[in-house]
Amino acid sequence: MFRPEEMCELSLLVLRRDVEAVTRAIAREGVLHQVDVGYLSKEDGWQEEHWQDRIQEYQEIEQRILLMMGALRVTGEMAPVERDLDLDADLADLRDSVMAIERDALPVVNTLKEQQQRLVELESLIHRLQPLVDLEIDLGQLRNLTFLQAQIGIVPAASLERLNVSLLHVPHVIVPLATEKAGTIVALFGAAKDREILERAAHSAYMSPITVPDEHRGTAEDILTKATEEAASLRKKQEELQ
Repeated sequence: MFRPEEMCELSLLVLRRDVEAVTRAIAREGVLHQVDVGYLSKEDGWQEEHWQDRIQEYQEIEQRILLMMGALRVTGEMAPVERDLDLDADLADLRDSVMAIERDALPVVNTLKEQQQRLVELESLIHRLQPLVDLEIDLGQLRNLTFLQAQIGIVPAASLERLNVSLLHVPHVIVPLATEKAGTIVALFGAAKDREILERAAHSAYMSPITVPDEHRGTAEDILTKATEEAASLRKKQEELQ
């Protein structure tokens, strides 16, 4: 089903010779959702009816269509059947049509996935950089320090003292940059030779690092502006593909 609706369970007892005619009549109404009948007891020598195979095939095709609609973010209502179906001939045509649609839709689906993944990365980056917009320093330079180790992150207010105590005998500088609900944003500096000690101390103080991918250069404000523009461009492209 395209959308979940409140339904009632219904069991129909139909003469074998009338199964196909009754199924067509119900299909025209578009109100019945066939469920698995494999749990029903079977008489000795019972053989599965051909129409049950077709029901399963139609359900599999429906799932493929729903998966494509979900991937392409397409919404729509299920339209009732306007004519009697030739269940064998229509099934073959439908299977071919779905395969053709999947071939055409696959490049679009892959593009949408790539764009969405990139958009998630940009939104995460934007969120991390917003507290640092007032920091007028090239963040790329912090990654290329020779003799110093620099870390920027958020430390819970109750853990700031623990961070200082952990580094009591290690030369270091803790620079508070801003305060937000999650804690205090700090820049931690120390000697490059003490990298492991600094990282362990930061970890023990529950410091959540604020990292910037290597591809980004400039101040936090510069990177934030570029990331915001790219995110807006990606959203526009996604709208055009849908």
